[in-house]
Amino acid sequence: DQEGSPPRTTIVFENVDQDQVAVLRSMSPFKVATVSLYVVMASSPDAVEVEFTGLNGGRVDYDAGQISMEISREPVASEPWPCDRTTKARFPGLHR
Repeated sequence: DQEGSPPRTTIVFENVDQDQVAVLRSMSPFKVATVSLYVVMASSPDAVEVEFTGLNGGRVDYDAGQISMEISREPVASEPWPCDRTTKARFPGLHR
C-alpha cells in the first residue's frame, strides 16, 4: 500500500503461449479490464477463502515466458460522500 493511491497487487502468469498474448494485444488501451480475484488454499482448491470482485486491471507486461498484470480497486476518495441529502422527502423513515 502506498499513501495517496489505492491498494494494488500484481498477478503473474507463467508458461504462457502465443494465444494468450494475442488476447492481450487485442484489448483496447482505453478500456480497463474488470478482474475477479479468488483466494484458495492449496489443500482445498475448490473452497474459496476470500473473493475480490470488480477490481480494475491495470498495466500489463508480457514476454515469451510470462504475463504480469497490475490489479487495483477504485480509490476510496473517489466515492461520493454524502451521496444524498437526508431530507424528509427522500428518507421519510428517518423523519417521524
